[in-house]
This record gives sequence, C-alpha cells and structure tokens, in this order.
Amino acid sequence: MLRIGLCDDSADFRRLFSKTLKELCARIFPAELEYEICGGFGSADEVLSYIEQNEIDVLFLDIDMPKMSGLELAKRLISKNDKTVIAFVSGYDHYVYEVFEFSPFAFLRKDRLKSDLTKTLTRLVQRFTRTKPVIKLSTADGSFSVCPDDVLYVRTKGNYYICVIKNGAELKCRGTMNDAETLFADCDFFRVHSAYIVNLRHIQRFDRGEIRVGDNCEKIPVAQRRLAEFRAAYAGYNMRSLQI
Repeated sequence: MLRIGLCDDSADFRRLFSKTLKELCARIFPAELEYEICGGFGSADEVLSYIEQNEIDVLFLDIDMPKMSGLELAKRLISKNDKTVIAFVSGYDHYVYEVFEFSPFAFLRKDRLKSDLTKTLTRLVQRFTRTKPVIKLSTADGSFSVCPDDVLYVRTKGNYYICVIKNGAELKCRGTMNDAETLFADCDFFRVHSAYIVNLRHIQRFDRGEIRVGDNCEKIPVAQRRLAEFRAAYAGYNMRSLQI
C-alpha cells in the first residue's frame, strides 16, 4: 500500500491539491498499485506527530511554511526514514536550487500543478512497479548481483576496488577503477577522484571540495581537476530527477 500525503499551510491549496491528486491517481495508477491518500497536513508539526504512529511513503511538501520550513522538515524526515519519497511544492521557481541537497523526487510548481503532478505520478508508477536493474560483480568471495541504487560509492584498494553498500557491507571486487567506472557508467555514478566513484543519488552535501555520502555522511574528496565536470554532472542529475 502506497501512502501519499501533502503538507502545506494553505487550506485552500490543500483542497485544490487533494482534489487534483485524487483525480489523477485514479487515472494514472494501475490497478495493481494500491494507494491511500493519508490526508493533508497544515504544518510540519502535524506531519511529525502523524509519523510517530504511521508511515508516509510519498510526501508532497511545501517549502515556505511558518515555524518549520519544508526544508527543515525534509531533514527530519530523511533522518528518520531515508526511504520516504519527497516531492517539494512551491510557488517560487528559485527554490529549485535550494532543494538539490535533498535529492528530492520532484519539484512541483503551484502555477503548473496539474501538468507537474501528472508527470510526477507517472514517475511514481515507474518507481514503485518496475523491476530494479542489477549488476553482477565478480568479488573475492564469488559472484554477487547488486542493485546500483544500493551502492553508495566505490573506492580503490590495491589491485581491487571496493563497492560500499547502503547496509554497510563492502564487496571486494576484482578489477581496476577503470573497470568499475565502465560497469556503473549508465547508473548516475561519477568519478570524483582517482580513488573514488560516487553514486550521485546518495550525495547528502557538497561543500569546499568534498562531498558527504550516505546516512553517515562519509567524507569523500573531489579532485580539483574534476571539480567543474562534477558540478555539471551533479546539477544535470538533479535537474533530470526533478523533471525540469
């Protein structure tokens, strides 16, 4: 069951969004994708109170709210459950650049609600119904299949490369970093340093020549000569993710 919620301090917009959401879900979602619209929340506090006893799989989240902004609420939600899908909603286009650090699923503009929501719901169907791709790794302990989405980053170690997985596991693979770069070439990975390849979807923060990856915000350096290319690749990834 896919549980979908909205947080916005405007009661009028909540009514409009809920009406549009119900109409589009009924039209776009296939019969096998069961869903529940778990209500509209008027503040961040209401969301935080709700998730103490319940789960939200997808939250459409207004950015500009009093007391606690949508950005601050997103931080709280991600720290509690990084599987929550967050789609920011705003009446101001310039906020799109502020949400990059959260790697949100989408950015919806209030003045283009129906068209943006249609695209987002279509992508949600793909996300929650598709079979995830896997990559076969030849490791020191045999052959393993992993989903690229689950790999945080790859680092070099002697004549091997190490794939660091979200659950903390490390797979020691036969081959060079060039081999690893080729293997993950079509999976939104980027070689930020001669010794590191990172999964762009797991970047938590980027600042002053280093990035933080995963829930533990592990530090990974970005080589100066790769900095400009990395910025372009990361911005491109975020723009593709937001469907802008």
